[in-house]
Amino acid sequence: MIPNSIAKDIAKIAPQADPQLVYGYLLLAEFRFSEISRRALNREIRIAAECVSADPEQAARVAASYGLGAA
Repeated sequence: MIPNSIAKDIAKIAPQADPQLVYGYLLLAEFRFSEISRRALNREIRIAAECVSADPEQAARVAASYGLGAA
């Protein structure tokens, strides 16, 4: 399950992307959500959305590895 604040950010920054898949890529990043700046998180969301767009099948595998499914 995606925390509400992050889900809202994903919806605002990358509305075309599946939030579960974007969140899966965010979980791969080497940072703690509580320690990352808003600007850096927004950048990471944009990068994750680009990854999802580039290879949706891979994004689904990444999300599934964290127990996430397509929304």
